[in-house]
Amino acid sequence: MRRVFYIPGYDLLHPRRYRELYRTEGAAQAAISDYQLTLSPKQGGGNYGWQVDSVIDGGGVHVDAEVLVWSDIERDSMVNSIAATYWQLKRTAWIYITTGALWQLMKLRKGPGIAALYPVGMPLVQLLLACLAFYLVALLIGEGVRLLETAIYGPMTIWPRWLTQTIIASLIGGSIAFWTVLRDFRVELVDEEPPVPVAHLTVRSRDGIRLRIVCR
Repeated sequence: MRRVFYIPGYDLLHPRRYRELYRTEGAAQAAISDYQLTLSPKQGGGNYGWQVDSVIDGGGVHVDAEVLVWSDIERDSMVNSIAATYWQLKRTAWIYITTGALWQLMKLRKGPGIAALYPVGMPLVQLLLACLAFYLVALLIGEGVRLLETAIYGPMTIWPRWLTQTIIASLIGGSIAFWTVLRDFRVELVDEEPPVPVAHLTVRSRDGIRLRIVCR
């Protein structure tokens, strides 16, 4: 008999999700390696878990698996504001850079490297899109005010009449677009075409990974 304790990663998934992953992936691995695997509910109280009975090369084994949930600590450490999220991102990136951990990650294979940098890369992609939205909206507002001023007063002189108003309107419009992209949208994988592994035991996608921007 064996006791297995599983400590989840930094996420808020229900422990049932890990049992389902074990059930589906365990069955797939059992089919590949040609052994028997049976799951059953956990007996008694305590932490969430399940029981596993397996026969491998004629030998039987029984496993009691438990999930050591720490979602309460995770939830308390998470922030709800956009500014605080990017402040934590900056602080974490600074620690990775100054300690040399980032350069060690870059030496890994593509799969583990992408998995480690994904939580940092996606918010940065969204931040770049928000900056682009700020620039385009501010540019459009400025051009619109210039055309309106030209229509009213004729061709502009060296110093535009509504320079201050143009700057204020562009900053306000650009800021609204900036925060809208950060607050109301997110970057996610395209569900219709999930990544296809090149081979077993790798996370590198054969056709690349497609992303999209969706409304929250």
